[in-house]
Amino acid sequence: MLANPETRQTEHLVNIRSSIEELSNILPEIEFDEHTSKHSTYVGKLAYLIYKRLPQNIRNIIREEVANYFEIDPTYVEMIIEKLFDLIGNFHDIGKTHPEISPLVMYKGKFNDEQRKLMEEHTTSGAEAIIEITKVKPPEQLSLHELINPKITNKNAIARLLALIAQTHHLVPGGYPFDILVNPSTRISINRIHNLIAVFTLADQLAALTEKREYQDFKIDDLDEVLEKINSNTDKAKDKAKKLNGRSKRTIKNLRKRFKKILGNIENDGEFFNHLITLKEQIFGKHQEK
Repeated sequence: MLANPETRQTEHLVNIRSSIEELSNILPEIEFDEHTSKHSTYVGKLAYLIYKRLPQNIRNIIREEVANYFEIDPTYVEMIIEKLFDLIGNFHDIGKTHPEISPLVMYKGKFNDEQRKLMEEHTTSGAEAIIEITKVKPPEQLSLHELINPKITNKNAIARLLALIAQTHHLVPGGYPFDILVNPSTRISINRIHNLIAVFTLADQLAALTEKREYQDFKIDDLDEVLEKINSNTDKAKDKAKKLNGRSKRTIKNLRKRFKKILGNIENDGEFFNHLITLKEQIFGKHQEK
């Protein structure tokens, strides 16, 4: 006798939760430096804060993206989304553990062009590391059937999501790595969850601009200055995107549109920065060096 749809949904939800926990258990084996570890926690929590403070209609769109990705009813998404965001945050910068990149994390002073280029490779290195750890296929190797039906295994679906966000969280406004857009499967994957990617992109930008970084000589603790910096970075990335062609350019344009809309909601949220500061103090302590 076949299980009724509600029972199947519940079983699927349990499996997703189990897969999130299984992947979370990998984290202690990864040699993050202390700052990257705290930053990753900060990004996951900040992404969830952004999500919770967005208008209901945008939250619904993000829930739909997650629900469609995992093939679950949108009403179930709230049961997994906070832990999913924590997991994504904890994995998004895993590329900074690469032996050639990790020395740059605590580098004092501004990067030269070579160092900047190497640091930018943490996105691709991160996606590769997740794929290696979890033994899943990268997006560019997926068949159309696998792209449309990510539920082939829940662990694989989550791992591919982690890899995709690790690889894309600097597309807007960072403007890299644009070369991944050449692959149609990667573009399809981005377009399916571009609001979710936009939330994590914004969370990463806000985190980077409100925490101490050894390799930069500024510490911004005023929301207007933070937002001005993000908008400036977004404009620079927009100029870089002009060199793209066809579908790659459309993918970036759509992602930037989602990013700007979510950013606009945060700009108009008078209480958001107070919540951000409270969250930062919980993770880094009240007296993080400026």
